[in-house]
Amino acid sequence: MTVRIWDAATGATLQTLEGHSGPVFAVACSPDGKQLASCSGDKTVRIWDAATGATLQTLEGHSGPVFAVAFSPDGKQLASGSGDKTVRIWNAATRATLQTFEASTVITRLSYSNDGSIVTNCGRLDAISLHEDAAFSSISSPLASQPVTFQPNIFVEDEWILHKESRMLWLPPDYRPICSGVYENIVCLGHSSGRVSILEFLFSH
Repeated sequence: MTVRIWDAATGATLQTLEGHSGPVFAVACSPDGKQLASCSGDKTVRIWDAATGATLQTLEGHSGPVFAVAFSPDGKQLASGSGDKTVRIWNAATRATLQTFEASTVITRLSYSNDGSIVTNCGRLDAISLHEDAAFSSISSPLASQPVTFQPNIFVEDEWILHKESRMLWLPPDYRPICSGVYENIVCLGHSSGRVSILEFLFSH
């Protein structure tokens, strides 16, 4: 089971990352672009050197497949969401688990918001709760009816890409993703066929 890093301009493969023993469900880039995190059905999260393809850390602790992963805005922490109905916060440098949060359902999507909170498919973890010395907490404030935010203004929700909560682009069945990521105005969609679509949106100011 592999992760590939591509040159978005040429389509050339830059790195092939091998190590997971199960399917890879999601990836995330560190804010400085130097590291890549991937999560898998093998119940682990791996942190890779994006330039060399070397494994830097393997994070173990989930008891179910890991479906979602995200770096904190400063790149020092990593959040992962799992089929074991928990969100784990990790120290990206030491592999230590900083906190574990229980949820009411399987965590399939999560991201950090600008204020440091974590938004998931079933609730929000406020930034005030995400201190390294905080006690065990539970996810609250269900958000099941709201899309998961991957960037402040762009959302990927089922067959739609939304901009500021307005439907912007309808995705035909063959282009509906099983995973997605957004960086600034670029949207990456991963499809069950193994293809990856990269979309760039230009907005007038």
